[in-house]
Amino acid sequence: MARISTFGRDIKLIVDKNLSPQARQKFAAAEARRILSDVQASNARVFGEAPQHTTIVDGKIGAPLESVNPEHGKIVFEFQLVGPVLEWIGEQLVLNSPVLTGRYRDSHVMLADGVEVDVDAGEKAPAADEYKFVNTRPYSRKIERGLSDQAPDGVFEVVADSARRRFGNIANIKFTYVALYVPASRAKSERAAERESRNPAIVVRPR
Repeated sequence: MARISTFGRDIKLIVDKNLSPQARQKFAAAEARRILSDVQASNARVFGEAPQHTTIVDGKIGAPLESVNPEHGKIVFEFQLVGPVLEWIGEQLVLNSPVLTGRYRDSHVMLADGVEVDVDAGEKAPAADEYKFVNTRPYSRKIERGLSDQAPDGVFEVVADSARRRFGNIANIKFTYVALYVPASRAKSERAAERESRNPAIVVRPR
C-alpha cells in the first residue's frame, strides 16, 4: 500500500563557490524544483493529486525560488496534508457504507474541534487540533458490529485501520465511540444511557 511522504527533512546543497551568485541561485532553485517534483509525485500516488503547498524563500512566502540568498539561503515547502487525509476518510466512509435506504450512508458528519463542517455544501475543514467523523444514525453501533451483510466487519473501524496505515505519519488516527449529546446531569443511570448511545467514530489529530 502506498504511504504519504512527509516533507519534514532538511536537505543541504553543496554549491560550487566559483559560480557567480546568480548561477548559484539558479542551481539551488533547480534542485528545489526537482526535490519538490519527487515529493509531489509520491504524494499524488496516494491522494490522486498533489496536495497544495506553500513556498517560503528566506522567510518570504511566495517568493521566487531564484531569489534565494546564494550564501546561506533557505527554501521551505509546507504541504497542506491534513485536508486530503480528511477528504480520503470521508470518501471511504461513504464507499464502505451499506446501502438500503441510503440514510446511513448520508449521515456521516465531520467535526473540527467539536463544530460540524458542512462538507456537503463544499465547506473545507478549518485548522483544528482534532477532527472527528461520526454517523448520527442511532443504529450505527449495530452496523459497526456487523448487522449488515454489506459490511460484515463494520465501517468505521475498517476505514480507521486503513487510514492509519496510509497516513499514520501525518496524523494520529484512531477508532473509538463518542456520545453525540452529553446530558447536563451526570447521574449514574444517565451515564449508563450515554454509554449505550455512543456512536462509532474516527478521531484524527494532526501530528
